[in-house]
Amino acid sequence: MDTAIIRQGELIGRELMAYETAEAVGSVEHLLVDIKRFSTGAAAPSHQIAGLVYKSVGLLARQQTISWAQVVKIGRDSIVIHTETTAAIASANESPLAAAQNMTSLEVWTDGGDHIGRIVDLCFDQATGEVQQYLFARLESATEAAAESTAESATESATEAAAESIAESTAESTAETPLEKTVTVYAIAPQAIISAGRKRMMIAEEDAQQAQPYAQPLTILAEPNRAPSRLPAWRPEQLPEMPTDFNELLHKGQSFAGRLTEQVKQRAKQFTDEQFAPQDAYQDNRQNSRQNSQQNWGEGDSLPDIAEQLQSKTEQVKQQMQERLQKAKEQAQAQIGNKRLEERFKKTSLGRSLGQTFGQTLDKFKQSKASEPTEPIDVDAFEVWEDD
Repeated sequence: MDTAIIRQGELIGRELMAYETAEAVGSVEHLLVDIKRFSTGAAAPSHQIAGLVYKSVGLLARQQTISWAQVVKIGRDSIVIHTETTAAIASANESPLAAAQNMTSLEVWTDGGDHIGRIVDLCFDQATGEVQQYLFARLESATEAAAESTAESATESATEAAAESIAESTAESTAETPLEKTVTVYAIAPQAIISAGRKRMMIAEEDAQQAQPYAQPLTILAEPNRAPSRLPAWRPEQLPEMPTDFNELLHKGQSFAGRLTEQVKQRAKQFTDEQFAPQDAYQDNRQNSRQNSQQNWGEGDSLPDIAEQLQSKTEQVKQQMQERLQKAKEQAQAQIGNKRLEERFKKTSLGRSLGQTFGQTLDKFKQSKASEPTEPIDVDAFEVWEDD
């Protein structure tokens, strides 16, 4: 086969290197093929590589997609890509990658309704990105590979499971590596594909019968949806004895809960006694000393209580004196302010005129009061009360 033709399987896991910074960007996961594109002047659609999916590097590694137009060169150790989008790349990416899909693991069916295998790889031209061949493994080969691998694994695990529990056997079967087998694959041209979807593709029965084996066998994984599940070996005696009397089981559970509660209470009481023992002794000593002081000073208030009362009275008297002093100060300031205001007002022309007018009015009022006759007081009209 021409060196320009390369398989997708050869690119899986290959490093992606940025053209602008020469830094590692990620590793290839799989290619995306668009089967709806038409070549110029061609009567049938050409299956074209539209992009690839890669897993980025770093702690927050995730799957990302780039267009095939961003691929600069496919090298032996890495694939050089453009990470910065230019105008030419943007124009090439006008058609979205949503129509492209991963062609591997698609089921291969014939137009007669027979399921004959599944796609395991594809070959494409490095220069143009055009798909040249699809490689599929026949259903018998995939099933035999899965069955043989499963039989070998079951034989090996039979001796190990005899000494292990059900949980350990299940954990081992889950942590095992995927089943792999080298099988012969067959090549079909893209023109032989009648239709293709997200899960299946259809070819003619004649093309399926005329499919030729690929130049070299490929190592594939056992078909996930047809690989027999590996059951762990177990013995009936490994199962725990099931209780028959549920009342007895309930009674045991209640008694266990009661014992556990009692232990918790005892531990809590012990901890409380240890923590508060010194404080209780201090309280007892203080109470005894207070009783002794009351006996020495009589039934009245003790010396500390008298001191507290004297202190409170002193504070009250001090506060009252401060309040009275503050009121006197405010009154003095008010009188001084009124006197100054009166003096300033008298100096003005308005104040002088008002003062004269008020003085004349006051003199007239005094004269009228003085001119009014006053009635003499009749002393005889008063009654005199004699003391008993």
